[in-house]
Amino acid sequence: MSKRILYFLVISALVFSANSLNAGQTTADDKTGQAMADMQNQMTQMHGQMEAIRQTEDPQKKKVLMQEHMQSMLECMKTMRGMDTGMMSGMKGHGHMDGGMMTDKPMSGEIMQQRMQTMDKRMDMMQSMMEQMLEHQSQQTDMMQQQ
Repeated sequence: MSKRILYFLVISALVFSANSLNAGQTTADDKTGQAMADMQNQMTQMHGQMEAIRQTEDPQKKKVLMQEHMQSMLECMKTMRGMDTGMMSGMKGHGHMDGGMMTDKPMSGEIMQQRMQTMDKRMDMMQSMMEQMLEHQSQQTDMMQQQ
């Protein structure tokens, strides 16, 4: 099961990267910004949960904390899926939205830079999610070896 989750995370990173290149609407950018803020809060929560797991000696409490951490990771992945940029995410052309209308005009440098920053943030969060998954897997392995 853990390999499937890791594969899902890698595939999600690639999909989110591709989708962010096709972003175009201001409202979609606002939604993405809110989703990224939500994800940052979830990541902070997951880091705290993992720290509690590391410090816990009680196997029963550790098991409960591991279940909570797994649920947090799943919720974070749902948030990542919600970061889709709406109907523009599936378009593969070079155009972008400009005032609600599709245009073939090139993106301004400012818009392009904003898109790249958004993509960088998404990739950072994906890396953090991967680290959480690997740490979760490591803790799970340790628990199994102690039994």
